[in-house]
Amino acid sequence: MSSSTPARYLTERCFPKADADLALSLDLIARNIAAEPAAHNVSRADAEELTRLAAAFHAALVRCWPGTRTSLDTAAKNQARDEALARFRPIIRQIRDDPAVTDALRINLNMRKPKRRSRGPYPWEQDPRASWGRPTEGTGGTGGTGGRARS
Repeated sequence: MSSSTPARYLTERCFPKADADLALSLDLIARNIAAEPAAHNVSRADAEELTRLAAAFHAALVRCWPGTRTSLDTAAKNQARDEALARFRPIIRQIRDDPAVTDALRINLNMRKPKRRSRGPYPWEQDPRASWGRPTEGTGGTGGTGGRARS
């Protein structure tokens, strides 16, 4: 990949589904961005807001531990999670798409490069003389229409 083309990072993978893991992830992201907001091309105010939202979600999650939770606490936790994710996602997308942000900074935010899946060449693509396994028309076997009309 050339250095002028930004790598495509997956946003959704840096946000776990479990609330406890999400709280840790939001805290990690907020702390890393707050440490160097200019390196991430994020304003200081946005970095402080991310820190505030991560702390609010963590506090709401602590109030929901089993044995002490109420339906109001759970609703407050869900609202805090939704508010935090609504603010974190656009900033993570901005960081993901910004070519000035280095790969090391992205990895510190738990943003991983997508794995490149290469479809291996089929045998008939490697050697045009190799016809074994290649579907052929009208054979009535695996590759033909099998006597049925195609739609």
